[in-house]
Amino acid sequence: MIDQEIKHLEELIEKINNEHKHKLNNVSEPIFLTVVLSNDAKVDVEINKHGVKILKHLKHKESDIKNHITISYKQLIKSLENKANIIRYLMSGKVKVKGNLKYILDVLSEL
Repeated sequence: MIDQEIKHLEELIEKINNEHKHKLNNVSEPIFLTVVLSNDAKVDVEINKHGVKILKHLKHKESDIKNHITISYKQLIKSLENKANIIRYLMSGKVKVKGNLKYILDVLSEL
């Protein structure tokens, strides 16, 4: 199951980079996404003007990151399928956001 989730996440990132990378040119500050898998393992993803990539380890200290989202794998998939879900998850506290919420939502809406 976990291997499937990681493989699907890698496929999503590749698809985003192939189809939507040009939309990320206006990203001024990176956004870090921590995706929590079903076994509570975490995968760190960086979104910047060069595209989206999985990080092997977070290079920045947690306190230095300006824009950070923590979201479960299932919530991420549902949010990509229906953009309105992210608002519902934010309001319920299921998704944790640190940083400029408007900026983060603007960037994510491009994907």
